[in-house]
Amino acid sequence: MGWVSACRTLGVVAVGLIPSVTMADFDVGVGLDIAKDLPDPGLDLPKSQMGLGVVLRGPVRLGLGRNVGLRADPLFGISGGHDRVEWKEYDGLVPYHSDDHWTLLTQLGVVMGPELRPWPDLPAVPYIGTGLGGVWARHWHSFDGPAASVLNPADEGLSKGGHIDPYSDQFAAMVAVQGGVRLPDVAPFAIEVEAGYNVAFMSSARLRKARPGIGAVRTAYGLNLLRFGVNAVFPLGKGKEP
Repeated sequence: MGWVSACRTLGVVAVGLIPSVTMADFDVGVGLDIAKDLPDPGLDLPKSQMGLGVVLRGPVRLGLGRNVGLRADPLFGISGGHDRVEWKEYDGLVPYHSDDHWTLLTQLGVVMGPELRPWPDLPAVPYIGTGLGGVWARHWHSFDGPAASVLNPADEGLSKGGHIDPYSDQFAAMVAVQGGVRLPDVAPFAIEVEAGYNVAFMSSARLRKARPGIGAVRTAYGLNLLRFGVNAVFPLGKGKEP
């Protein structure tokens, strides 16, 4: 509820700052972040955490005046770490789990929302924004040792490099906040230095390609990505006030 309230408050402030314009600013960019998944204090899963990763973004902005705009961030993220996989053996009577296997997380999605620029005339223009959206997430697992019993022996090529271990697919809602400083005159395009925080709850998901009959699932956990990076921004249109 805290994130939702914050987003609503920022949206109300943004609407109040919008002046009438005849043509909006419009720019596109490309951003690259280093991201780290922070521990989730709400879940007792200390090993379910992604490590360092990268997020590639394509921020698109529609200016609605000097102080406010709308921003959309298509994104692709990749990071490695650990999650928890659970299954049952012996006709479902004996539970097993693994949380020390290696996992690769890929995300493809978009978030969008208002962005405020309270002091647009400074040489370094600060901004803050928020967004709501969603991501399609895939967790790729690499099982060995005791956890290899999750592998389906009916799959061809288990010993070959082209074999894909069981994985999970899902869609998850995402909330994002970000803030940064825009430097418009240091290059032929604008440069932004930005920090952000993206939150998504990865609910429990069934493992595809797992051995049938064991009910293998990836356990739910919270993805809390703290990110820091830079954007290169290319203006494509300049707004005019009436």
